Amino acid sequence: MRHGLPDNLSDMVAATLKQGFPLLRFPAPLEARYQNAMSARRLRVQAIGVAFSLPLYLLLFVADHEMVPDSMAQAFLLRLEVFPIVVALCGLTLIGIKNPARREWVFAAFGLASCLISALVSLSSHSVMNTHHLATLNPIVIYAVLLGRFWPMLVMCSGVSVVYFTSAFLMGRLFSDIGVGVGLLLQANITFMLYGCYLLERVSRQSFLIDEQETEMDAELHDATDQLARIAREDALTGLANRRCFTDHLQQTHERACREGEVLALLMIDVDHFKAYNDHYGHPAGDVCLRRVAQALAAGTRQPGGLVARWGGEEFAIILPGADAARALELAEQLLSEVKACAIVHEASQVASVVTLSIGVAVWSPGHDVSQAALLAAADEALYHSKTTGRNRATLHELLLVASSSCGVSEGASQKMVSAT
Repeated sequence: MRHGLPDNLSDMVAATLKQGFPLLRFPAPLEARYQNAMSARRLRVQAIGVAFSLPLYLLLFVADHEMVPDSMAQAFLLRLEVFPIVVALCGLTLIGIKNPARREWVFAAFGLASCLISALVSLSSHSVMNTHHLATLNPIVIYAVLLGRFWPMLVMCSGVSVVYFTSAFLMGRLFSDIGVGVGLLLQANITFMLYGCYLLERVSRQSFLIDEQETEMDAELHDATDQLARIAREDALTGLANRRCFTDHLQQTHERACREGEVLALLMIDVDHFKAYNDHYGHPAGDVCLRRVAQALAAGTRQPGGLVARWGGEEFAIILPGADAARALELAEQLLSEVKACAIVHEASQVASVVTLSIGVAVWSPGHDVSQAALLAAADEALYHSKTTGRNRATLHELLLVASSSCGVSEGASQKMVSAT
């Protein structure tokens, strides 16, 4: 699984976009994802639609008064007592139902109930305008279809058509001029509104698929960027930071130490007689040896803000912000012990029967003007001293430098070597 879509849904999105969805349905997992994604927005649309339907529906009293004045008693009963109950029940049902698709059918039932109430007002009248009054079904259909989804609205409109033809038939005016005219007007409105509803839902679904595909592409791009960044800063063999990452981290740590007046220690580490190890055991075994040493160094270095890196070949480097000379030398001695404890057999070594390390330690203290290059050179010089005095030891290079107001190249220095095995 990637950060975007699961692999199966990612392929499903691409296939659905390619094949199309004329029936406005996705494969089941994708359909569920679409419904859930649209659920909150659709619920707001439906809730607002139901709330605004009450004042708009009450405007139909004007049509009741002008066309079927003899049915005003029934109109008051149905529109002021029954319809508000329908609105309340519909609103509560929409909120209570968690399934987004089912809420669409509840909304369609609400629209059909509204049309049925209007038709009952028409049927209760003996006015010559009672068939004309059936035209009040049109604004209800238009309003409901504008806010609904295609398939529930198609079923609702089919029900409205049945309501109209049944009402007109009971009035005996189904085949009269006005009956045919109102019927044609209703069917024309239904046809055009359903067509518009179909197009709107199709665009909504297509936008969803495109958004999902773009999200997946963004996730893949993000993963690729992270991977490239990791490759650029990680040593492929050991998994430690590489030299570039070490240099950047040293610069940032050095600048912070200068700014905040903190001590900073640097360890340069070399695997003793590693060339002889490679010649004796072969390069694949040498790679395994380097990985085991890297793991021991990483496990043994828990200084906050510290960094263990592969400097190159069999050399490693460690940055220890906040570590003074005593702490840095103590940690170096621990690392010597931990690598020896790994018991990596080294029959070609002139130092021990197992793999050992030589370590050079340099420490920068607040108030001394030492550049990064000088700190690296001091650690490297201490490492050289460890290697030339028997290996399998750590040497501390104590820098005693001229104090200055800023961190830069030192003007002069003296030095003292302290070795520990």
